[in-house]
Amino acid sequence: MTAVYLQLAAYACATTFSPGPNNILLFSSTSRYGIRKCWPLIFGIWAGLITVMLLCGFGCAWLGELVPQIVPVAKYVGAAYILYLAYRTLMRSPGTLMGSMPFSSKARV
Repeated sequence: MTAVYLQLAAYACATTFSPGPNNILLFSSTSRYGIRKCWPLIFGIWAGLITVMLLCGFGCAWLGELVPQIVPVAKYVGAAYILYLAYRTLMRSPGTLMGSMPFSSKARV
């Protein structure tokens, strides 16, 4: 069980420092308003990340204890999904970023 918590902590650290919408919002806000005014945003992002990580970690652990047969299935489904994402990333041509979006900028409401 300790290994699960170590893996969860490693994932939380990796996602904290990776570029994403939270970090872009934080960098934009701190550059515009300064770090003193952005402390509530920093703590909100931190609290949200911790909450989601804990809920997912404990939820998956609880589900694994409740239905032990689901653990190998979840491992293979998760691995297959990651391989699918890698394949899609590898086969994507560089010029089709905007054209492949379901809601492109051409569609105006």
